[in-house]
Amino acid sequence: MAFTLLQRRKKEQQLVGKKNPNTILGIMRHLRKMIKLAIGEGIITHDLFEGYSPERPKAEPEYLTREELNKIIPPPLRPSLKVSSS
Repeated sequence: MAFTLLQRRKKEQQLVGKKNPNTILGIMRHLRKMIKLAIGEGIITHDLFEGYSPERPKAEPEYLTREELNKIIPPPLRPSLKVSSS
């Protein structure tokens, strides 16, 4: 499937030095959990994540072009090759 120029640039930005926003959310979730465990064990006294809210990316739907659809949808069968219903 072909990428549009915009999609290709977005993908390059993600791969070259930038982490995917969902990857960052996962990492922050693990760090937050470790901080809460450290507070529970008395290692630290306050939540370093208090008041912090990570950026949550808005999902943008991607649609297939007519050409892409034609590549993946099989052509209709000729009437003589259709499955009979009897």
